Amino acid sequence: MEGGREVHEMNTTMNTTTTQSTNHGQRFLSAVERLLRSNEEIHDIVWEERQKGPGASERIVSRFSNQSAVAGALAGAPSLVPGWGLLGAAGMMMVEMTYVMKFEVEMCLALAAHHGLDIRRRENRQLAFLLAAVGTSEEMTGRDPLLDLGASSLEAVWNYSPREISKLVLHVFGVVALVQASQSVGKGLLRAIPVVGVGVGAGVNKVLTRRVGLRAIRALRLRPSEPRSSPPEAGNPSL
Repeated sequence: MEGGREVHEMNTTMNTTTTQSTNHGQRFLSAVERLLRSNEEIHDIVWEERQKGPGASERIVSRFSNQSAVAGALAGAPSLVPGWGLLGAAGMMMVEMTYVMKFEVEMCLALAAHHGLDIRRRENRQLAFLLAAVGTSEEMTGRDPLLDLGASSLEAVWNYSPREISKLVLHVFGVVALVQASQSVGKGLLRAIPVVGVGVGAGVNKVLTRRVGLRAIRALRLRPSEPRSSPPEAGNPSL
């Protein structure tokens, strides 16, 4: 009964949110999806990290955090060009966030696969998207976006239907897009400073993605147990 009441409250809350958030969320989500690695590539990463022994989850997080840092450094690169700093850095902000979210979704897909979820199934992919979006939104705003949508916690979402999960993903992606847009001017000013902009972008993104990854690990470990599956071996053509 408690879970059903939460879903009803979430639907009521989401129905009253603005179409602006939904539209931003759909565009942002579509942009990220177009950049994602294939399931085969994600499984290969999981297999590779598992071969190194215990601590695969942490290595997966570190791997994608470093890639996110590179995206931040590249976004700050216009600051090195005289006269192009402010315009270039500000213009790169949304592109940068799209790539950061791409890496965070891929990271959460890899973590989900490592924890036994079949990421070829739509509902499990949606959960990975949600882990990435919720973690990113909370780090950017200091508030759990699920609370604003009527869900008591991320753990409560495990019992939601795929349709409800999809709605949550869309709305939280919208939150991230809107917050990023509102913060882009201030961040652009800082990243317009030569050399400093490159270091700031790399450092901020690395910390952000690492925190999102560690949060995802905790959530996956709290997920109700189910038959564990192993990712296919690297290069398996049957995928």
